Amino acid sequence: MDKIGRGYVVNVTGIISDVAEFLAIAEKAASDETLEEKQYEKINALHKGEYLQGCDFDWARWKREELKSKYIRTLRIAYRYFMRTGNIPLAVDSLQRVLALTPDSEKDGRDLIRLYINTDKRNEALKVYRQLDHEVRENLGVELEEETVRLYKSFTLSG
Repeated sequence: MDKIGRGYVVNVTGIISDVAEFLAIAEKAASDETLEEKQYEKINALHKGEYLQGCDFDWARWKREELKSKYIRTLRIAYRYFMRTGNIPLAVDSLQRVLALTPDSEKDGRDLIRLYINTDKRNEALKVYRQLDHEVRENLGVELEEETVRLYKSFTLSG
């Protein structure tokens, strides 16, 4: 820190902010359609909740939504990548994180239900369905999509 006139100047050359690091990982994942396990762990560690939570300025709300959207997009990329590479535990984890942020996302919920069905975790699939049903009814005030209901019937009637 250097004293200049009546104030101070901080030289931040070489310092990378958490947000810049987060965005770099998200952008690389988006361009490559991959997210290695190490980068997955890092982006999850960097995402500590909402950006400037409690700050009600328009620019902060905009940035908060932008970062949330990029995080969700990156988690979906991670899900697809982990499915391709056979890393089912991290595929499940990525979808659980998406649903924690967007609990009424039926597409992500269906993907997680299918994952649980395919790994013989029917009780977990049922929990996801019930939570999704509750969120869609409460938050959106509508019924679940027919595809979601068919998926539910397929695994409850077959067992």
